[in-house]
Amino acid sequence: MRNKIFFLIYSFLLFVTVAGVYMLSNIQDPDMWLHLKAGETIVKHGIVFRDLLSQAGPSREWLPHEWLFQVLYYGYTSLFGLSATSYFVAAFATAQAGMLTYLLRRIFKLSVPVCLLLTSMYMLQNFNLFTPRPQVITFSFLLINLYLILRYVFYKSNRLLLTIPITYVWANMHSSVVLNTILFALFTVSYIVYALVRKNAQSRRMARILAQATVGNLVVSVLPPLLFTPYKYVLLFFKYYDYSKALIVEWKPLTYFMGDLILYTATVLLIGGLSIYVLFKTKERKDIYWLLPCYVFILLGYTALRQTFIGYVFLWVILGWTLSRTVSKPTILIKTVGVSVGVVILLMQGWFLYMRLGTQHIDYPSRAAQFVNQAHIQGHMFNQYTYGSYLSYSLDPEHKVFIDTRADVYLCCEIPDYLKLSAALKTNPVAADVALNKFISKYDLDFFILSMSDDIIGLRTAALLTQKKNWGLVFWDDTSQIFVKRHSGNDAVLTVYNFNAVSPLGTTPYKGTQADAALKEYIQMNHVVPSAVSQNAIGHIYFEKKEYDKAKAAFQAALVISPDSLAPLYNIAEVYILEKNADEAIATYEHILRIDPRQMPAYDKLGQLYLYALKDPSRARDYWQNGLNRSLTSQDRETFSKQLDLLH
Repeated sequence: MRNKIFFLIYSFLLFVTVAGVYMLSNIQDPDMWLHLKAGETIVKHGIVFRDLLSQAGPSREWLPHEWLFQVLYYGYTSLFGLSATSYFVAAFATAQAGMLTYLLRRIFKLSVPVCLLLTSMYMLQNFNLFTPRPQVITFSFLLINLYLILRYVFYKSNRLLLTIPITYVWANMHSSVVLNTILFALFTVSYIVYALVRKNAQSRRMARILAQATVGNLVVSVLPPLLFTPYKYVLLFFKYYDYSKALIVEWKPLTYFMGDLILYTATVLLIGGLSIYVLFKTKERKDIYWLLPCYVFILLGYTALRQTFIGYVFLWVILGWTLSRTVSKPTILIKTVGVSVGVVILLMQGWFLYMRLGTQHIDYPSRAAQFVNQAHIQGHMFNQYTYGSYLSYSLDPEHKVFIDTRADVYLCCEIPDYLKLSAALKTNPVAADVALNKFISKYDLDFFILSMSDDIIGLRTAALLTQKKNWGLVFWDDTSQIFVKRHSGNDAVLTVYNFNAVSPLGTTPYKGTQADAALKEYIQMNHVVPSAVSQNAIGHIYFEKKEYDKAKAAFQAALVISPDSLAPLYNIAEVYILEKNADEAIATYEHILRIDPRQMPAYDKLGQLYLYALKDPSRARDYWQNGLNRSLTSQDRETFSKQLDLLH
């Protein structure tokens, strides 16, 4: 009874934690928008195998291998709203934790506190998995089927028939059902070898039953309505694997992510080493046959960042087995040391998670999508890969996207061209312009929605389109820009929103000598959609005109919209310097360094303020020395060295 209460309390706290972290960290997955749109499409049209969401059109095959999850997620948000996504994710994450705890408890007979400690470590390790993707559910299916296999292997309790309906649901929810087929096949092969070694009736029976279960699971994974779609999707994905890993970061090899590589390898060496030690110490060599499939899945983790999630499942299962074989009756000392080590690991993983969550926020082009609808922009659209799913969710059916996160639809055509364009844009401007012109012509593009983040396609394409007379900038905010082609059915839009003087991404926010014209255009767009970019540009122009009060008001307005935007922070600090308000200027530059400690100009300015305004050479030396220590370029190092020489 006490254990059940303990487990219920843990489950409740886990649910609240996952939901809370999800909401507070504003974690968003680009795929969530596609799942919602695809779910809506399937509810309206049934399971379709032809593309209905992009400009590629119904002539292009679509493999709806996630259809059941998409319908489930769409139905859930239709009932409870998009804001309830955190509870959707938290519920299935908690179910996954419960399944792992149940496996560790029932198979390896570990105590409830130990099971919950191991589960907590697993959940922290795999927190990035807990997003509105099918895997948040299908990993529970993996754990259930693994539990049923281990129940048979360890206790000869044959309930493998229960895997059949689970696998059928899994096959309609995600193509990762292929992992289930591999899991059963590996256990079958391992126990065929076991039967050949032991040569007794029991070993032959185990091999036969596992083989039957493998065939049964394979058959149900290819039943209607999808038939061989999951396997077809996986084969297509790996056929174009070079494109996949070039475009999708999480499919790059683990060696690409040094922090994750170190953490995963350390875990593999520790748990793998312990398991091998236990094998030789206990001399229970039959255990090697169930461990071999687990080792294969652990090695799979090195092939891609995404695959580490699978590796961690099997690592924690092996850890549970290892503990069950080494600590049967733990003393108080062993319990104390074990709990202490577990808490330290939890804290380390929690810190690792905290640092990672800070980089996950994505600014979607929501106001750009609204503008496209309100201004009735027509024709073929270009969008970047990351934003395609959101734009499909926001603009379909009026507008079809160029590309979204459905790799199967675009691997043949758009993705290779997209990657070639990205590579060309990194070359000299002439070659980049030629490549962009060919791209526009091939896809007959009429307007671009471009991200204003640090994305090579967005930044370079915007710079090139700005120079083209047959393209006009009609919209920008802090997230996006929209360029429209002239004489493409959008002349009415260009008549109202024809901005020729502004340069929102330029080092100077206007072209040539057109400061006055640009000021009017920034004010016009700021009435359409207030943004820190526009307010900062307005302040910049007023500052040049020596209208410092207006400049300061504009910079302050920019910081109200985006408090951590560096450009208005630097600019308002300059206003404070002119006002001889050294304290506010120093506070602003220090705020900049809290946002980004690599901001070399802030170290320089702080040193000057402390030296000349506050007459404090010691603090000036500290800031210039810090700048010198963090300098990455010879120019910065030379600047700070000269400043420090002034103090001698």
